[in-house]
Amino acid sequence: MFYIRNTKERYRKLLKTYREPAEVSMNSQRQEIRYELLNVYIYRDLTQLEFTIQHQIDHNWKTEPLVSQKFNVAFDSVILHMGMEEDDDKEATLRKVHDYLKDFRVSDEALSVSLTDSQRSNYRRIINSKN
Repeated sequence: MFYIRNTKERYRKLLKTYREPAEVSMNSQRQEIRYELLNVYIYRDLTQLEFTIQHQIDHNWKTEPLVSQKFNVAFDSVILHMGMEEDDDKEATLRKVHDYLKDFRVSDEALSVSLTDSQRSNYRRIINSKN
């Protein structure tokens, strides 16, 4: 669901936007770059979460607290970006991602978490959903 797509193209577009003289001010360009970087961080964190879940599935959940740790990092990235977003449509999209992910949150104490079978099943749903 959360794979980094066309990262090189995104960076090229970002750099092109930054270098081209445009009608928008330099502050606006900097803000757009900041938002794009936050998007990259969200994609990175969600991708790492997916790979961590898959690794745990493949290795019989031997280090399952890593899943909660990666989840918390990804969840916090979404919250941070949501708080900085000024565009209502983008914020609404981030709100949907936030609302979807909050159902999977296990605990704030990620280091001491043992997952139940139900929670493991929920994490499997994250990597199996194709949205």
